[in-house]
Amino acid sequence: MSFQDRKIKYSIRKLSVATVSLAIGFLFAPTAIGVDQTVHADELESTAQVGNKSDNQASEGASEATKIENQDTTSVMASASVQAETKEDNQAIIKSATPTVTEAGQVTDSTALRNSQSVAETVQPSTEGAAQLPSANVSLKKSALENYLKELRNKDFSRKTDESLEILNDLMTAADSLLQTATKQEEIDKVYRNLVTFVNSGLRNKKPKIILGKDKIPSKEVESGDTSSKGKLPEDSAKQADTTYRVEYKFKNSTPIYPLPNKIRSMLPAASEFVAQADDYKDVIQLETTTVSVPTGTWTFHGFDTAKYGKAIAGTKVKTITGTWSFEPNGVDYEFQSTNPDIALPAYITKLTPKNPTDYKMGGLFLTEVDAEQPSETTYVDRANKVTWKFEGYDKEKVIIGVGRRTFVGRWAPTPNPEYVFKSSKAGVPLPQSILDMLPSDEVSYKVGDTIVAKQPAKESVEEAEKDYVWTFKGYDHKNATYDGKRVIYTGIWEVTPRPHHVSYRFESGTAGLSLPDFIQKKTPKDTSTYYNTQKVLPEELTTTTYTDDVNDGIWTFVGYDANSKTVKKADLAFVGKWEFKANQYQASYRFESATAGKDLPAAITALSPNDSTTYVNGAAVSAKQPAQTTYTDTVNDGTWTFKGYDADSTVVNKANVDFVGKWEFKENQYRAAYRFESATAGKNLPVAITALTPSDSETYLNGVAVLAKQPIQTTYTDAVNDGIWTFKRYIPAGAVVNQADVTFVGQWEFRANKYQATYHFESTTTSKALPSAITVLTPSDSATYVNGAAVSAKQPAQMTYTDTVNDGIWTFKGYNANSAVVNKANVDFVGKWTFEANKYQATYRFESATADKTLPSAISALTPSDSATYVNGASVSAQQPSQTTYTDTVNDGTWTFKGYDAASAVVNKSDVEFVGKWTFEANKYQATYRFESATADKALPAAIATLLPSDSATYENGNTVSAQQPSQTTYAETVNDGTWTFKGYDAASVVVNKANVEFVGKWEFKANPTNAETYTPQVTEETIKVGDKPNLIDNVTNLSSLPAGTKVVDITPVGQIDTTKPGTYSGTVRVDYPDGSSTEVPVPVNVLPAPVIETYKVTYRFESATVDNNLPTEVLSLLPQSGTYTTSSSAAIAFVPEAPMPVEVAAANGTWKFVGYEKVEEETSLTFVGKWTFEAKQVPSPQPQPSPVPPATPEVKPDQETDSAAKVQTDQLEKKPESKPVPNAKPAVPTPVGDKAKQATLPNTGSTAPVSIAGAATSALLAGLGFMILGHKRKDDEA
Repeated sequence: MSFQDRKIKYSIRKLSVATVSLAIGFLFAPTAIGVDQTVHADELESTAQVGNKSDNQASEGASEATKIENQDTTSVMASASVQAETKEDNQAIIKSATPTVTEAGQVTDSTALRNSQSVAETVQPSTEGAAQLPSANVSLKKSALENYLKELRNKDFSRKTDESLEILNDLMTAADSLLQTATKQEEIDKVYRNLVTFVNSGLRNKKPKIILGKDKIPSKEVESGDTSSKGKLPEDSAKQADTTYRVEYKFKNSTPIYPLPNKIRSMLPAASEFVAQADDYKDVIQLETTTVSVPTGTWTFHGFDTAKYGKAIAGTKVKTITGTWSFEPNGVDYEFQSTNPDIALPAYITKLTPKNPTDYKMGGLFLTEVDAEQPSETTYVDRANKVTWKFEGYDKEKVIIGVGRRTFVGRWAPTPNPEYVFKSSKAGVPLPQSILDMLPSDEVSYKVGDTIVAKQPAKESVEEAEKDYVWTFKGYDHKNATYDGKRVIYTGIWEVTPRPHHVSYRFESGTAGLSLPDFIQKKTPKDTSTYYNTQKVLPEELTTTTYTDDVNDGIWTFVGYDANSKTVKKADLAFVGKWEFKANQYQASYRFESATAGKDLPAAITALSPNDSTTYVNGAAVSAKQPAQTTYTDTVNDGTWTFKGYDADSTVVNKANVDFVGKWEFKENQYRAAYRFESATAGKNLPVAITALTPSDSETYLNGVAVLAKQPIQTTYTDAVNDGIWTFKRYIPAGAVVNQADVTFVGQWEFRANKYQATYHFESTTTSKALPSAITVLTPSDSATYVNGAAVSAKQPAQMTYTDTVNDGIWTFKGYNANSAVVNKANVDFVGKWTFEANKYQATYRFESATADKTLPSAISALTPSDSATYVNGASVSAQQPSQTTYTDTVNDGTWTFKGYDAASAVVNKSDVEFVGKWTFEANKYQATYRFESATADKALPAAIATLLPSDSATYENGNTVSAQQPSQTTYAETVNDGTWTFKGYDAASVVVNKANVEFVGKWEFKANPTNAETYTPQVTEETIKVGDKPNLIDNVTNLSSLPAGTKVVDITPVGQIDTTKPGTYSGTVRVDYPDGSSTEVPVPVNVLPAPVIETYKVTYRFESATVDNNLPTEVLSLLPQSGTYTTSSSAAIAFVPEAPMPVEVAAANGTWKFVGYEKVEEETSLTFVGKWTFEAKQVPSPQPQPSPVPPATPEVKPDQETDSAAKVQTDQLEKKPESKPVPNAKPAVPTPVGDKAKQATLPNTGSTAPVSIAGAATSALLAGLGFMILGHKRKDDEA
């Protein structure tokens, strides 16, 4: 196929998309126009679609020769893709207000319109979608629109084209939806006017199809399987048993992230048919080209799946042959290899292989030279295989990117580590794990020729308790080795022997509280024999089983071992022998004895002896029992026996019986001599002290015994109380004889009072001042005597004052210590006091401020000390401190501190002393503190944010402005709550100190990290299938590779939602499940295509001059496109768009030729396009030239939206009427000057004019620009 042919073919698909974009732009333009105007913008879309349909219908039919000539034309799948793309773009905009619409494919007759119900009946919006729709206003006037919709559904439209009926159906569906959601009356009015406009001018009548060669009988190979659009075979053209089969082809892209290019799409074989009695058709078609290179990489064809579909699909009579293509982008790959082929690379090193995701294009601004990326690690110790790996570099440092991919091969050199092996000396006896765990590890990188010294195990003797073995290391097979590049292996031998066990004995006391004596412990048996596992051992018998314990006063008896025998069980044995102790038993006895010589105990006392039947062990404490009575009157001996106690109140048993001896004492009747003192002086009572001198006679006297009175220990007593002397005079009687009664002696004492005198002396009351002798001579004298208690009055001195010229002062008599005194057992001494008074001086105080510009507050002046004392000349005066040395000044917001006086002390020098105190002022200092708080409810600040608190060591005074310090970082990523904290600022940016510390409170806001579903947006592509195929929506997510690893796609489309038995556009749903547990549901458009249609037509071109008397020059005629024959195989007829000349303006010597468009002439199987050119002669430039004829108003295209003139010409074909007359070339509208409201812009095909609002023009320009942009990309793809 020639390049020109491919351009025309792909123009069909691109132009369809552009057509829809332009049509929709003009369809919705009326929303920006005044409501008073009747606008028929919908006609543009219907005209374009009907025009396309008409052009295609005129070209239906095919011949065998034409089909063979065009083997490599577009396939059914390529055309279906274009149709689906156009239909999807069209309906997606028209039905934007409809949540979910059940479609039945294309509307083919009026019955379909009548069967279509209103949205309220057929649309089941989802709960989610319904919640987002605005609530309808029930007070709106809807009856006119509702009645018109009902009228349309009952009207016969069988003569109208399918395309225009499909648009009408969509408009009616959108109107039904608007009735449910409208909130304004003007919305309903607009839709009603647009619907009426389209019915009146947008619907197009069907044109009779031209069937090529309808008067001929087609051969079997070209018979159409579409009975609705192709003729039937005559009955005699084939046998009744023959069946017509159809073979269709499609391409599958196994690398969906890279779209299949047009170059490959053009290689798709055309569909064909065959007639046979059986479906034994074998497809042998092959592609001539199996690889296709594009600037970004290489496409590879992997063949058709003819083996899979060797037979026709039962019931369908259609074979679908699928060819698979895959894409490998140009780029760089990395591969790691081991320099030693015998040692494979570990998986860890393989994972270090750089992953270069960049696909490089060749030439231009794209990167063409790439440096090798170094691995993140260049050494690795493979402990599993005991190999040290070192990266030695790539085979090349950089590569130049060409077609295909280039590979950097990295070399890793393995160095086998020395290997240690332990073996058992005895076959069949494996080494325990504890020994295997001691295998030395040597990961040192050795060079060839190095000496490797064997490493010794941590221990050379190991006990295996489980098997009761002893393992002993016997050494390696060699002590050292020279490294030669191969692995050095050391084999260590461990010798195994049974583990020996021993038997021990131990004696224990079986009596609580008593330890076994050493002499018994020394009798413990000793066993030096060796025993082994499972051996039975009997304990050694004792020769002596009892021992006398003199210390504990008892007997120890052996009662046996803890077991009669024991078996060795992988451990030493121990027999424990038990000994029990039994102490000796003793008793306590009592007897009484007389403690009075010559007196025997009466029998009645002996009968009182206690009786004790208890037994006692050695060391037990025994308390003596008391007799029933402790006295006994003995009438025989005329006296009393008294129990005086036992020889011991208690005793401790000392390996013998205890004997308590009780003593009784006898005493006869006794008499005593008593003494008493009396005063012999009337009026004077004896002092207690004299009574205490009364003799005491402890002796007893028998009756008739003569008793002499005892003299007191002293016969005189000084009575300090009565201030006199008592003298003992006599007893009355002086002696007496006991006469069966006690004897009493009465002693008499006599009292005499003391005599006293009064004396005088003078003293100085002034410290450090002695009385002059002249004052001493003034002392009075008294010769009288006085008794105790006598009152004595003091005598006054001869004079009361005395001038002391020596000490420069006056002595004044201040009186005696008492004016009178009572004699109190001593002489009376009157002491006269004289006081000396010298000249007096005073100390004064004054406070001053020591701080410049600061005046002392009155409160500090009030603290000035006051000293009422007086001081003599030469006296040292110390300054008095104020009652407080600091003062808080609230007015000046600071503190006054007393710094001291000008002098701490002063000496009086015949004048008063003045002290001046200094006070200094210091303003209060304040600090700024910081505190962080969470601004997010239910989220506590993490501890890490608290460490970001600013620290301000500066101090501030009242009135200072403090600016808040920012934290060292303003964001913090928290892994616990999986989110980010952001510092939002302080409660104030700065604060003025107001006699208090400043606190800044910073707020942090938490925002959780978004889920995968919130972060990523899955992109899907349309699924296009034929009637009867099963859709597979899982591979329709085109950006799956850019989603997180592990993302899965699940088809959740409800059963029956996609009807694969009927052509039409449906919507499926896939759920994208992300690895973090979130998911997103994405709609996938599904296009079910009808049976394909094959059309063949011949196209010719010619140019004509549309300007009278001006012939076309050679420069214009050379631009005539090439004529040719074209065949299409698609699910629906596609309008052919003629190729526009390039360029569309040609400059001549006398003017400019401009291409204004084609007019189409249909002649059965031929299409002739007559291109019209107008000539514009050179003339003086005018301000605003007007084109003639006047073209339809077209939205202005911005420079970055405009593609080329050819695209503009093709767009013009959408606007031309079915009549055969020249189509003017569309040109940008002439901008209307600001404020010029009189000028009007002609709207396309409406027959009326209206002012174009800014919003309408902007909307139309946006959508029209989209169409032009698509056409531009179409041309670029065609050129590629």
